[in-house]
Order: sequence, then structure tokens, then C-alpha cells
Amino acid sequence: WCGSCICEDKLVIGSPVTAQLLVFDTETLESEVITVDEESRGGSMLLCPHGDEIWMLPFRGQDIFVWNMRCRIARKYTDMPAGLQCMHPYLGTFGDARPFLSAAFTEDEQQVIFAPCWANMFVCLNRETGIMEQWNIPIDTAPGQKDSYFFNDGIGGFVRKLAADSYLFYHQKSRRFYAVDLKKKRYI
Repeated sequence: WCGSCICEDKLVIGSPVTAQLLVFDTETLESEVITVDEESRGGSMLLCPHGDEIWMLPFRGQDIFVWNMRCRIARKYTDMPAGLQCMHPYLGTFGDARPFLSAAFTEDEQQVIFAPCWANMFVCLNRETGIMEQWNIPIDTAPGQKDSYFFNDGIGGFVRKLAADSYLFYHQKSRRFYAVDLKKKRYI
């Protein structure tokens, strides 16, 4: 995974060590460096474009930034649920690296669900209140491997939107796809 995406007809690349974005105009090839936050050293593991916003999922730490490409305004979400921790899948050590692998957005735009990479839980953000809570769904988020044939480097991620509040989720450990209903907190 890398921190890059296309948003508003621009190629956007995130820094792996700071909260900066390198933005290229796809027509003129002009570039610009945008500093989203001066003090953050978490970097971007993944950039999730959503409308005119870019959600910056951290490479390290628990700060999630949202950069609005049109308004050029950033928001920062930091209040992760108690008990959130990340475990390195190879070493079995705990730290703050690679917490999330992807994001899914409810149709009413009120909630964002973050799928765990090395984190031990899904997290739901209420965009109105800024409150982040554990999002409980019956998908295994415990670290470990199903077998040793193919080593998993994370829990899984949302692959694409299927319908209004439904996303396709790939669970790496079981090597299965699930159609996840975000509102009902279940899969089929």
C-alpha cells in the first residue's frame, strides 16, 4: 500500500513521515506541496479520496487528517477508542504503526468506518460530533495466521462500495470477501 490517490483531477501523494501532500495537476503537471499539519510525524499510509476530501490514514500514530481540496481546510481526529493497539504481524510486538487499511462512508455521510490493518478493532467516527468508537462486527480482528501458506500483513480492508450502505470487505486471515452492511453492522 502507498499513500497516493486521484482527487479532483489531481494526483496526490502523501508523505510517509509528515502530514504533507504532494499534489500534481494532471493536465499541466504543475506541483504543489501542502502541509496539512506542521507538527504531525505520523505520515500517510493510505489516502482515501471521498468527494472533494482526502482522508489521510496514518502510517504511525493515531491522528487521522481530512484535507478538503476545494476549501483547502484540514480537520484532525485524534480521540481513538480506549484499548486500540497495533501489533506487528511478524514480530508480535505492540506499537503504533499501520493502524488502518481503508475507510468506508455511510450514505448519509455521518459515519466513517476505518478497517484495521495492524489495529485490533474497527473504528467508527461520527463526523458531526468527532467521537470515535469501536465498531463491532462479527469479523475476526485478532492477530495471527490461518496457516503458513500465505502470510497476512494485516486484518483486511474495504475494497469497494456495493450499494448505499454496503461495502465489499476482504478479510486477509480467512481469505474471504464479505458484503458488509455499515448501518446494520453485519455481513452477508
